[in-house]
Formats: sequence, C-alpha cells, structure tokens
Amino acid sequence: MDMTTIVQLVGSLGFPIAACFAMGYYVKYITDKSTATINALTETHKEEQTAFTTALNNNTLAIQRLSDMLSSKTQ
Repeated sequence: MDMTTIVQLVGSLGFPIAACFAMGYYVKYITDKSTATINALTETHKEEQTAFTTALNNNTLAIQRLSDMLSSKTQ
C-alpha cells in the first residue's frame, strides 16, 4: 500500500475504521509468524524426543545385559 491509498482510505472511511483494518492485519501477521515459529519448534522437539528415546532404550538394554552378567556370575 502506498501513502495515497492510505490517505484516501482514512478520508473515505474515517480513522477508526481504517485503524481497525490496520490492527486486524497486524494481528493476522503476528499470528501467522507465531504459528510458523511454533511449528518449527514442535518439529525440533519431536527430533529431540526421538533421539532421547533411542538413547534411553539403548541404556536400558545395556543395564539389562549388565544385570544378566552379574546374575550369571553370582550363581
């Protein structure tokens, strides 16, 4: 939008209505940006959770093997 369009809009509709349109556009812009950021963070979190789950499962297997080895040597 150029300045003449804004001036014509304010002149024909009045300042309160033009301000409402501007604020509506701003809210939509901010909401879209926030949604994109949240989606990116969610994807990153999913990847971290997958890596954490894999590490936890590997540690569980290692502890189970150690437990089995200790059990077999004490008997």
